[in-house]
Amino acid sequence: MNLSKEETLQKEAVAKREDRLDVVYFECLEIMKMPEKWKVDKRGNIIAVYPHPIVSREAYKIEGIQYLPHKSYYLPEVLMARHIYWEDLLNNDAKPDVAKIAKTRKPRKTNVVVTEELRAEIVRMANSGIPSKEIAEAVGASRTTVNNYIRKHRELIKEWAELKYLGLSAREIAEHYNVTEKTVWYHLQKEGYYTPKKTGFKRYSPEIIKGWVRLKDNGATYKEIAEAMGISDKVVKTYVLEYRKQAKETV
Repeated sequence: MNLSKEETLQKEAVAKREDRLDVVYFECLEIMKMPEKWKVDKRGNIIAVYPHPIVSREAYKIEGIQYLPHKSYYLPEVLMARHIYWEDLLNNDAKPDVAKIAKTRKPRKTNVVVTEELRAEIVRMANSGIPSKEIAEAVGASRTTVNNYIRKHRELIKEWAELKYLGLSAREIAEHYNVTEKTVWYHLQKEGYYTPKKTGFKRYSPEIIKGWVRLKDNGATYKEIAEAMGISDKVVKTYVLEYRKQAKETV
């Protein structure tokens, strides 16, 4: 079939664009393979920071490298299409129809690169009590992937709670993790570390404190619980007594 001059030019333009996106995509992979660095945070702690490529708005070039205290990186949508293309090419040894993939199927359920928006949606659905199986079906990822993102999110919020307990303000935490102060307070409250106008800020979630109460009821001493947690027995005692007090007030 003979193509018109206009169709030929359009085809060449698409090919050039894909080639350019491939260059950026593989540059991203190379940057993410670079070794981590060490950084002193605002509290004087030495932490590991990891390389993240800074991609231009059109995803046509790498504008730089930034180092952040986590390994997660989310590909722009156009680079995600190239990611799917190369995965299929390597797995099937045949060039797939990328346009067809984008229109007719969900992302692969293995090695899914979840976008920032999709990750936020996974967390929102989990906070609403939706089971991970249903979340996985809704977003087109595997259940393992969904559970991993939920676990990483909760570990991150626990880290924020630890920093808040050590004296950092919500604003300092927000600046360090490149989020808004409102986001910090929102997730601390959602995970049970903070209750406005009631008990204030808590370092440990209600589930952890309930576990301490059960251990105490089963005969464990404050010291034994504290040693298992690596904290002071006075801290355990304070939380357990406060929990019992609140339980009595709600009866």
